[in-house]
Amino acid sequence: MEKRFESLLWSSRLLQLFGVVCSVITTATLILLGCVEVFHLLQGMFSYLITHSSNVSRDNLILMVIGIPDPFLLSSILFIFSFGLYELRIAQLRL
Repeated sequence: MEKRFESLLWSSRLLQLFGVVCSVITTATLILLGCVEVFHLLQGMFSYLITHSSNVSRDNLILMVIGIPDPFLLSSILFIFSFGLYELRIAQLRL
């Protein structure tokens, strides 16, 4: 009975693989989101500096710059978390 329980418990570590895969997918999504935000900032800067559009103000550009690091920082944290979870629960990484 105890042997069977330990075997089941050891096999259940592969469920953690689902969490690792989802975390890596979320990391990639956040990096893409950050790149899209940088692209929007560049478009806004172009509109503000070159065409002098009234749709984009200096305050909006500053808010965009402040918000850009967030998805990159979160993706870094999730990436480190997914590597740690993989190494801790599933297998040793061989780099």
